[in-house]
Amino acid sequence: MLHPLVWKGRRGGFLLLEVWLALFACALFPTMLIPGCRGLLRCVASLQLDTVTDGFVVNLHRIREDSMFRTRPAGQYASIDLYGSEGYSVMIGTHEIRRYDFLRDYGAAVQFSSLPRRTIRFTTQGAPKYTGVYTLRHRVYPDLYRFVEIQPVSGRIKVTGSGGFGEAAGTKNVSS
Repeated sequence: MLHPLVWKGRRGGFLLLEVWLALFACALFPTMLIPGCRGLLRCVASLQLDTVTDGFVVNLHRIREDSMFRTRPAGQYASIDLYGSEGYSVMIGTHEIRRYDFLRDYGAAVQFSSLPRRTIRFTTQGAPKYTGVYTLRHRVYPDLYRFVEIQPVSGRIKVTGSGGFGEAAGTKNVSS
């Protein structure tokens, strides 16, 4: 005996209206997710750019301190050699100590978009041999960038750039 709420003429399956409602819900859900995913990807790209910039600045500090506080023969100076736009090498004399590739080491699509010089060195007083502003830019989001400025005479390193999470552009002095 059939349950009293079941219609006797219905064989099973779905009504055309039910199928359309299910397809509409399946199509509507991803369209609501896409804008949120783009914001999340931009946030991750900003964090990647910050990580790469911080690593570059830390290595600049290391070679600056090395040139001020270590005594080496004249040809054994510490430097950073930039290769292409994809990364850099920390050198002592002609020996490569560590190579940093942005994509391989940081997993970030970041590149140098302006290079005043290919080699960065500091004197024994901590002043840079050459000064300039190095620009790190994200490849996917070109409006995300950081300027790393090596100031003349003092050798201070200043990082400026576009805001990562929608905030205004900021400046941070990272040298003492």
